[in-house]
Amino acid sequence: MRNVIGELLLSKVINENDVAALNRHGISREMFPVASERDAYDFIIHYSRTNEGNAPSFATVIDNVPEFDYIPNTEDSFTYLSKELKKKKFQVEQANFINNKLSDLWNEADKANDPEGFANDIIKAFEEMKHSNRISGKAGHLLEHAGDWYLEEFYKRKEGKSIRFWKSHFEGLNDIIGGGYQESNMITWYGRSGRGKSTITLMEGLEAAYQGANVLFWVLEMPKYEFASRALSFISAKEKLKNSVIDGVDYLAGFSVYDLTKASFKTVDEEQSFVDFVMKLNTVLEGSITIRAIDDEDFIDRSVRALERDIVESEADVVIVDPAYYMDYEKNT
Repeated sequence: MRNVIGELLLSKVINENDVAALNRHGISREMFPVASERDAYDFIIHYSRTNEGNAPSFATVIDNVPEFDYIPNTEDSFTYLSKELKKKKFQVEQANFINNKLSDLWNEADKANDPEGFANDIIKAFEEMKHSNRISGKAGHLLEHAGDWYLEEFYKRKEGKSIRFWKSHFEGLNDIIGGGYQESNMITWYGRSGRGKSTITLMEGLEAAYQGANVLFWVLEMPKYEFASRALSFISAKEKLKNSVIDGVDYLAGFSVYDLTKASFKTVDEEQSFVDFVMKLNTVLEGSITIRAIDDEDFIDRSVRALERDIVESEADVVIVDPAYYMDYEKNT
């Protein structure tokens, strides 16, 4: 059966003298699969630009593009015809990719022993096709119709079903930023080396885990044992598991990072206390903490796409990348 969607859409432009409809619905030349349709599109656009935005008559189009099949009856809406045209183009691109490009990608990945890269290439290709053939309704939301869409989100937030806020470890910061960090925001800490950025972000991540967040740490300049030692020291301090006497004053403290790094305690009882604490960690945190560190053998890809995959796999609510400048940035992403 011959596909007439392209002919119907261009015929409707002619019948209703509405060339602007092509732009309103995101219709471009390459979306038409047949050469005669592309030629008709070119002629209509050229005619419109030289005739005050008007469309040519059907007779003028046929006279200039004899191969084009004009359709007098065009009752379907521009929205429907545009969606159908984009669907057809999407299907053609998918078939072309599967029939002509998929095997080449597979062969390249097979030679490189890179199945993950093969999967990433497929996902990227289909995302690009999906974006270029985006099918959507009217763009944007009218503020005067806020009763239709704004209040729905308002009550979701009121009931805690939408955006969440994660309180900072530092009470003074909570006051400054309005009660905590808002979900979906990106926060950047910056400062000179040695000023405590990693310590602050670690404490903030642990605090979120205490509140029930699934926290993903991308640790890009520290082995996982050293990072975990810092984290365990902070958690043990928060749990008030140990006392420390400094200048005659008794302070609540955690296990020493120095002792954990050396894997050496002053007494057997202290070591056993630490082991018991580690074995019961799953009862301490309401949320979870996933660590991806530089000494993980499978931590090779440090791109934005790899981070996105880890976020999905860990079901992360909060993500901390330390430091972000060690990520592998793809061009224009």
